Amino acid sequence: MKDFSRYSRHAANNFSRFALTICTLTMVASFGAAQSIPTYDFVTHGVQSAKVAMRGGVPTLLINEEPVPPLLFLYQGLRADPTLYWGSQVQAAASHGIHMDIIYVTSYPWDHRDNAALDYSAVDKRIQMYLQADPQAVFLIQLDVTGINDRPAIDPVTLQNGAIPNPYRPSIASDLFYQGWLSSAQKLVQHLEGSPLASRILGYKINGENTGEWFPFEYRANGPDYSAANRDAFRKWLRNRYGSDTQLGLAWGRSVTFNTAPIPPIDARRLPLGSIPVVGEPLIAFYQTPVEQDWIDYSQYISDIMSQRILDIAQMLKTTTQNKKIVSFYYGYTVDLS
Repeated sequence: MKDFSRYSRHAANNFSRFALTICTLTMVASFGAAQSIPTYDFVTHGVQSAKVAMRGGVPTLLINEEPVPPLLFLYQGLRADPTLYWGSQVQAAASHGIHMDIIYVTSYPWDHRDNAALDYSAVDKRIQMYLQADPQAVFLIQLDVTGINDRPAIDPVTLQNGAIPNPYRPSIASDLFYQGWLSSAQKLVQHLEGSPLASRILGYKINGENTGEWFPFEYRANGPDYSAANRDAFRKWLRNRYGSDTQLGLAWGRSVTFNTAPIPPIDARRLPLGSIPVVGEPLIAFYQTPVEQDWIDYSQYISDIMSQRILDIAQMLKTTTQNKKIVSFYYGYTVDLS
């Protein structure tokens, strides 16, 4: 059997470079000459609505129902002063007709904490700071699900040996954390959408899990999350899938019940780790049934719970913004592992 994993990886990398090149060329072609820049409604009147819809068979960004090239300026700010060069760079983008920016709101109040009043003045001030650089700017607000809780997580991600790699990183299965985040984020969005800043907001981009890209935290390095919260959620998923201990045991090819089913143990030679101990040694990329049906089930479970968290967040945001703003996530690593 030929190993195609490296070709998938190279193809993905090349596609990323190709896409970046096309975006860059499109930007130069569209905005290279100041006299050719169209006048867009949102620049004058702000954002009343923003969405992505099919137009002529192509996904199209519509702001105030007007098609707009989907070119946004993103300033990473990966330095001690994250806004050091923001002003000059956003002004350069604006001078070429790009008034859409992605900005990262790094901190905002956590709901139900110490019964303190929810004070969003720091968030407002941060957005106003960006507006000083480009008074015509509109923003895709980037929020982090797992980065706002500055206290150790109640249900932290846990390694197979019981170690906790990051005490602030909650398990994807922690309902307590995610319900708290949904409540907190909803109140923040209600504040922004009820303020004069609403007309400056295109929508919300939500970061979660590993590097904000919604694949399990350090999955390739450490394997699954073995926390009690994740184990219990997996067992609940198994119960819904199989219905009885007998059917579960038949599927897994061994004696097991819903109350004893473990998250499968990792093996360095197999997915999800897939690290190859010796150069040239083959990677075992396929599971055997029934002895490894537990891995197949766990893979389906983690896909289901991850996508359900995203759907819950998207529904909250769409409802809170009355379906008038964009909701965005990083997601799509179908050939990511190994």
